[in-house]
Amino acid sequence: MNQVLSELMAGIKATSDIQKDVVELFNFHRHQDIAEHTIKVAYEAKKLACKFGVDEHKAFVAGCLHDLGNLFSDDEKITTCNKLGINILPEEYIAPFLLHAKISKVMAMEMFSVEDKDILSAIECHPTLKRNAGILDMVLFVADKISWDNTHNQFFIEDISNGLEKSLERGAFAYLKYLYINREDMKVFHSWTLEAYNDLLAKLE
Repeated sequence: MNQVLSELMAGIKATSDIQKDVVELFNFHRHQDIAEHTIKVAYEAKKLACKFGVDEHKAFVAGCLHDLGNLFSDDEKITTCNKLGINILPEEYIAPFLLHAKISKVMAMEMFSVEDKDILSAIECHPTLKRNAGILDMVLFVADKISWDNTHNQFFIEDISNGLEKSLERGAFAYLKYLYINREDMKVFHSWTLEAYNDLLAKLE
């Protein structure tokens, strides 16, 4: 395990209970707020997985691990990516917060021994989605957004909910459309998000 990650685990006694271990890890580093969000997303992902015929266990594990990268502050994320050999896109230098997903993927592999490609993909693209997104990618992407509090999701939660009544793809597209419409007001509009938007737009027309 990379030293930058092993240092995070110092003082943590891992068990076979991924939910318990993740909560303990966040709480140990005084991120109770992230722990609460994480478990909320995990159960929301499991519920969506059940609704849309996705592996519920995979969805739950992806939810538990999706925000591990936020154990590093935004000021630390670029340096952390360099230490972990993670490629950084130009827009991620502008908004380092987005890097938490790529860091989370590596942490899931190295700290929790996750090898499942579907889980790792979903974790990596959960803030942005991506072109040709898989069904688990969309489950975690949507679960994350609808688990935010009302202050953060009040402008799109109804559209996502309405979309989910038709399909998972339409639920995911509802948020992508919100981002696309408001892209000029954002600090950065991620290239993966644009690709996901154009991809789903073509598929849903």
